[in-house]
Amino acid sequence: EYHTRITEYFQSFGFYKTDINITEKDDYIDVNINKNEVIKVTSIKIEPAKELRRGILFKEGSAFNTASFTATKKGLERYLLEEGYPKYAFDAKAYVDIDAYEVKLEFHVDKNDSYNLGETTIVGREDVDEEIIREQIAYKKGDKYNIADLEKTYDQLYELGVYDYIL
Repeated sequence: EYHTRITEYFQSFGFYKTDINITEKDDYIDVNINKNEVIKVTSIKIEPAKELRRGILFKEGSAFNTASFTATKKGLERYLLEEGYPKYAFDAKAYVDIDAYEVKLEFHVDKNDSYNLGETTIVGREDVDEEIIREQIAYKKGDKYNIADLEKTYDQLYELGVYDYIL
């Protein structure tokens, strides 16, 4: 059990050939770890949206780790949501080859259609002047869909303190 947990932990940082020796004593456990060499990224393939390459946190020859891979995926998805593509299709794979001791990364992105924002409808504002509410909206009709503007609007409306929930 200890060995499996420690092995998985070091693999998450790119150390797939870690030597782990665990000796259980009466009142303690002796753990000896030799990380050895980190696994490296040997290729990065992104299709078809080459402009997304700048959002990838790896370069060929860099060490691979799962935290950076996850951050790369989240960053690319966020970029698409901020650039007008709320209905994107995205797939990312890290192919870890232990025998060759390399990682090949593949990203496939279908942006699908770009969207613009439409008219905003305000309902349930009986106690609040519509102009006060409209001042909190961080976008206008026709703006490119941008999740950051929608989040800012939500936060500003919620901060008014007059709504229990906002849809």
